[in-house]
Amino acid sequence: DEHSCTWLPCRAGDYLNEEHGCLRCRENTYSSGGHTRECRECPHGKGVAAGKGHDEHSCTWLPCNAGDYLNAEHGCRRCRENTYSSGGHTAECKECPHGKGGRAELETT
Repeated sequence: DEHSCTWLPCRAGDYLNEEHGCLRCRENTYSSGGHTRECRECPHGKGVAAGKGHDEHSCTWLPCNAGDYLNAEHGCRRCRENTYSSGGHTAECKECPHGKGGRAELETT
């Protein structure tokens, strides 16, 4: 009878909902698929598009705010005094022009 049928394994990026079958993991979560019943959260400061997270390595650093730079190991870090950054995935802060200082939040030309 129909009750002897079970759900097929889900693909990576999906989880198994007993009522509806395989559903996509929401944004910033991941799943290896199979018969897992929930998606896991990406580590703090990291994210992934909905349904694209297969494992923790699928999670990448989220863009930084202006005035921060992206440290590949630790995520977003504040620029030091007299430097600036427009944020995003910038890996370093730039020195303020000669005669200028402070903490410039936005990169301007």
